[in-house]
Amino acid sequence: MQEESIKEPNFTHPLLNELLERAKGALDNEGEVNEALAFKALKDMDEAVGDKKVADYIKLDFAYARLKLYLKIGLNGEDEMLLNKALKVIEKAPYIDDEGLKSSKKLLVLQRKDFL
Repeated sequence: MQEESIKEPNFTHPLLNELLERAKGALDNEGEVNEALAFKALKDMDEAVGDKKVADYIKLDFAYARLKLYLKIGLNGEDEMLLNKALKVIEKAPYIDDEGLKSSKKLLVLQRKDFL
């Protein structure tokens, strides 16, 4: 019989190392911070951002808050403020398409024209 090799999951994301460094530097229980949870938080962030142009620091604020929630650490006032700001920026961010950027407002106008 052939032995099947068990592979470690490959967690790759452009912001993974930055999120891990931020979490391990800021959290008391840094031993609980691992790549799997950080990757899960980054996937949540990717879903929230979608195809919008958002700065990396905003993405990291969102992912950091999600990571704290996965670790069952309550968000303090500063974390809540950063998360709320990140959500507002994501909501208002312009979409990215093959032709370049389209602002959220322009997209809504285009959708309205299609509806009429």
